[in-house]
Amino acid sequence: MHNLKLPNFYSCHKKETARLKTIIEIYQTYFYKQIPVNKQYWTMCAAQTNEKAVFQIGSELGQMIANNLINENQFFGCDIKPNVIQLNQIAKPNANWFCNDFLQQMKLYFPFSPAIVNADLLNLKEQATTKISEILSFLTDCKSDECLLICNVMLNNPHEKSDKSIQHLSQEADAFIKLLEKNQSFCYAWKSDKWKIHPEVYIYNGSGRKAKTFLASFMFVNI
Repeated sequence: MHNLKLPNFYSCHKKETARLKTIIEIYQTYFYKQIPVNKQYWTMCAAQTNEKAVFQIGSELGQMIANNLINENQFFGCDIKPNVIQLNQIAKPNANWFCNDFLQQMKLYFPFSPAIVNADLLNLKEQATTKISEILSFLTDCKSDECLLICNVMLNNPHEKSDKSIQHLSQEADAFIKLLEKNQSFCYAWKSDKWKIHPEVYIYNGSGRKAKTFLASFMFVNI
């Protein structure tokens, strides 16, 4: 547990701003100020605490509760690291925590009734294309009405030199959509006519060790 690398929630507010713009404000624009009591908030949660299991207000769960978007028991967090889940469970036992693959856990859970699904993939667009398409196809099959899917994708490889202009990053975002359109699972979901893409893509750069990484958030809305 001592080797757990935790985010510094107070060193930079970029992630909080991104969540406000892509999750809270988008959900409230299309649906409700607060998710219905019978609905769930699913996310690739990562650590919500410090190394002593002290809950962090700047974490995703902290931000959603502070903005009255959800109640604690509506939060469903998945991570593949057992120590992360253990600390989260200690800090917030009323939330729901799973040490499992994100998509597999959603498929296993019953009753599955998502209002928000936050896929913080942090993959380059080629790999992210497959994962997003699989999630979108699954949500289509389980008839998740009034659902917001947020997908975060890396637009550049931080270990390689690349053009970081807004114009180039916008082109990379457009290229990602074109990749999605070639994916069979994505096409299956899209042909259901249940989904629309929010017209604005939110682009921002990371902080700390990820300062050279540029991310894009794509928002899919199931009305």
